[in-house]
Amino acid sequence: LLTDCGSEVAEQSLRDIGSMHYWPVETVLAPLHSSCRQGDSPMTVKTVVELDLVGYSDISRNLEENLGAKVVADFNKHIQGFVDAGLKAIMARRKDVVKATTGDGAILAFADPANAHVFGVAVHKAAQTHNGTVSSAAARRLFRIGIATGDFHEDRGSVAGTVISRAVRMEAASEPGQMLIDISTFDGL
Repeated sequence: LLTDCGSEVAEQSLRDIGSMHYWPVETVLAPLHSSCRQGDSPMTVKTVVELDLVGYSDISRNLEENLGAKVVADFNKHIQGFVDAGLKAIMARRKDVVKATTGDGAILAFADPANAHVFGVAVHKAAQTHNGTVSSAAARRLFRIGIATGDFHEDRGSVAGTVISRAVRMEAASEPGQMLIDISTFDGL
């Protein structure tokens, strides 16, 4: 919820959150105000990519029920191989752009919308190459990818910003094998 530093809307939202969870509002607001001094904003503009493997829940449940949790862990590594293929296409290091991984995908942040776009295209190409080598529909890999550009905050491994939510919404709205980008990303290409 780090939106506009010191905005009344953000403060009221934090008060609402604080009252629901019994947090003293000052405890939440003090770090916000101290990090939002004039000219010292912790926000930077990043292009966030959120990707998700279509059908992951069913696949992983089936694997675990029939073969065990270790096979699911191996499957998760297989999925991250597609992320690595995208990173290779733009010559980026995982530690520099991958902000979170899930069993079926990842959240990444790029300084340049063009790199985010090339990354997404490379992930889809890697999935197409994989799909060309398998005969079973269950072995096919299709990703939904959402990309958004906007204010992004990172502090000691924690990330925040509405840009993440926008990327997630773009991913959720995309069809299997599709990548959707927001207008800010489009303008940056």
